[in-house]
Amino acid sequence: MSDKTIKQNLDKFEEIVAWFNSDDIDIEKSVAKYEAGAKLAAEIEQQLASQKNRIKVLSQKFDD
Repeated sequence: MSDKTIKQNLDKFEEIVAWFNSDDIDIEKSVAKYEAGAKLAAEIEQQLASQKNRIKVLSQKFDD
């Protein structure tokens, strides 16, 4: 996992999505961009799951 924040990863992911939505698509670059996007999506999902777990632990402390 990188040291980037969820926001930084989301911003980079949005850049990749915007590239795919542009008229400047290059087939060779598409595979690399897709792989980078998939890696970012997995990392964002992992970061969000980690934050969800932290919130759950904090909520349990307040419920006790």
